[in-house]
Amino acid sequence: MKSADLILFCSCAGRSFLADDVKQAILLGLRESGNQCVVIPDLCGMAAKAAAQLKQLADNAGRVAIIACHA
Repeated sequence: MKSADLILFCSCAGRSFLADDVKQAILLGLRESGNQCVVIPDLCGMAAKAAAQLKQLADNAGRVAIIACHA
């Protein structure tokens, strides 16, 4: 399987699903993968309030992978 051109990582700023050290380890691994990684503090909020910006990120990327909780 081909890797994504862009990885969106939601850090779930308003919730604590993952400990900070776990988030940092995930981000380190993503950055070392060679893919562009964008950290979004609240992907659910962005989807609700700034959908046009989210669409622009996706439209400019090609293949997109999203890492989020969907709470």
